[in-house]
Amino acid sequence: MRFELYTEEKDDRPVFITGNFNSWNPKDYNFQLKKQILPIIL
Repeated sequence: MRFELYTEEKDDRPVFITGNFNSWNPKDYNFQLKKQILPIIL
């Protein structure tokens, strides 16, 4: 599964996916999104 998150400003706070698959743990590092910088295509 792929999740995409876009922000207008640089933000270094971590983002986690949570749900019943991890007992709604909001800081389960197994489900922390990884930052990926994509090139801008013009």
